Amino acid sequence: MRKWLSFTILMLVLLTIFPISVEAHAPKFPMGNEAADSAYVVDDVSKSSVIYNRLGDDSAHYYALKVDDERLLIQLLVPVYDFDRGFRPHIALMVPDWSEGAPLPSYVVVPDGFGYEVLETEVAENAEYEGFTATSFYVIVDFDELTTELYEGELTLLIAVFHSSGMSGNYAIVVGYEESFTSTELLMVPFDLLRIYQWQGSDMLLVMTPILLILLMGAILMMTMRNNGELDLSAFLGISGGSLMIGTAATATVQMLIALSNSGLSTGIVITSLLVIMGLAGGASSILLNLQEIQTRKKRIVVVFSALLGILSFNGLVLGPILVILSALR
Repeated sequence: MRKWLSFTILMLVLLTIFPISVEAHAPKFPMGNEAADSAYVVDDVSKSSVIYNRLGDDSAHYYALKVDDERLLIQLLVPVYDFDRGFRPHIALMVPDWSEGAPLPSYVVVPDGFGYEVLETEVAENAEYEGFTATSFYVIVDFDELTTELYEGELTLLIAVFHSSGMSGNYAIVVGYEESFTSTELLMVPFDLLRIYQWQGSDMLLVMTPILLILLMGAILMMTMRNNGELDLSAFLGISGGSLMIGTAATATVQMLIALSNSGLSTGIVITSLLVIMGLAGGASSILLNLQEIQTRKKRIVVVFSALLGILSFNGLVLGPILVILSALR
């Protein structure tokens, strides 16, 4: 018992001091921004956000950025799966009173009063691995300038993402440089990760299979306990929640291996591994402790700490840690 508690505390301390925020961006998933007048609005261009989307055939996506004499950072990312298919989208930066740049495809519309410039596209030799989301991608546009070099005063500029030959594919835009999350964004991270795995190229079946397999194993364990008269409500809650935490950690492991096979080894693997270990440890400790009748205060405390491991590592789809905490309160 003391070893589990010490290990749990160690994981919490490591997560606190480890610079995970270096690679963390608030994820966004806009819809319906295929026209300039329905552009997805980014109110704070200093806050680091990553906007995931899929470009359709012969179409463009529009984003409105509200800026006021500050730094503007824009990156365009393409997952390795789509990059290997030849998908190389572009960004047209549209600013009031600018002149027009190189000709654009007919499906890219420049609003009246705006000029534009197609940002330079560069492709790194190797794909990058991002440890927080266990994904790999190529950075094909990296724009970082002061807005005073673009326009004097406050303005709303537009960026349009398009492919010169109308090809479809997944992409993401990173905007901003100051990492921060709202409470709602933090709550949604476990669910956003499932969508990001699909953005990387995995279908929903591959994403959900590890979770469903672990839940099935947990269900078999509980059926055996019920047949032996050993399953109470506390055990049901703790084993179910622990299985969810282990399942999401297993999914993250699968996605990490897929991404690393495309990008090669990276220091980001340390971040992913830490998050996975915390999910596995939290889920396993909850299950093991709930195989026994929880009577002592120390056991209840360890179970609650196990749930904290799941919460802080974004494992268990929120429900898992909640079930584990409830098992300690019974």
